[in-house]
Amino acid sequence: MVEIDAKTVMALRKKTGAPMMDCKAALTESGGNEEKAIEILRKKGLQAADARGGRDATEGQVFSYVHHNGKVGVLVEIGCETDFVARNEEFQEFGRTACLHVAAMRPAYLSQEDVDAAAIEKERKFLSSRPPSRWPAVRTKSCRRRSTAACRSSSRRSACSSRSG
Repeated sequence: MVEIDAKTVMALRKKTGAPMMDCKAALTESGGNEEKAIEILRKKGLQAADARGGRDATEGQVFSYVHHNGKVGVLVEIGCETDFVARNEEFQEFGRTACLHVAAMRPAYLSQEDVDAAAIEKERKFLSSRPPSRWPAVRTKSCRRRSTAACRSSSRRSACSSRSG
């Protein structure tokens, strides 16, 4: 059995952001091999994400951005599980950044249901004319951060920002 020192655990924690005890357990399981420990932590993280996938994000915040000329405005609702997360400075910065990205991208549609059939057919023709090696990766999964009813809410007119991670 390999002896795991605190410096190794802290280095892995800094690299992965995982809790200290999880890092120590992963290093112990991997026999001190940092690369294997990272893989173990990734698998454990995916399992934890799957377990949390069905939970409702009942807390959160609505962020806004209005451009200086007053012609561009964005409202983004980002859901989370607890109010502690919603008050976190990193969450606040994420919300502000998401608004800026939405404003910069100027999306024509807010959800898949809003896209008309003619626009879809036009994009299909364009993409089918390109060789397969040049096809972009298309994500068709529904939002995992909140219920689809919240994503489609016409009263909120929000863009889902859970696609960033």
